[in-house]
Amino acid sequence: MNFKEFINYYTEKNGMSKNKAEGEINRFISTFKQAVVDKGVVNINEFVKGEVFRTVSKEIFLPRTQKKIIIPAKTKIRVKAKPAFANMIESGEK
Repeated sequence: MNFKEFINYYTEKNGMSKNKAEGEINRFISTFKQAVVDKGVVNINEFVKGEVFRTVSKEIFLPRTQKKIIIPAKTKIRVKAKPAFANMIESGEK
């Protein structure tokens, strides 16, 4: 399901206009992204957890060139489905 299909589905499930549905969805997405950036972690109970984490720099050996290189530290984001949500998907629950 793509974004437009999701808007149509959301509209049908909640009995609202497509414009209002798209506005609500976009506000949630925007707020979720900004909250993860600002707070470092957002944990929505029984649904999803988004968090920002920092990797450490490391030195690795390249066997092909016989050289060592340094991989710099990076800031990454991880988004995981919570177990209750994942189990619901696996069991086919609605």
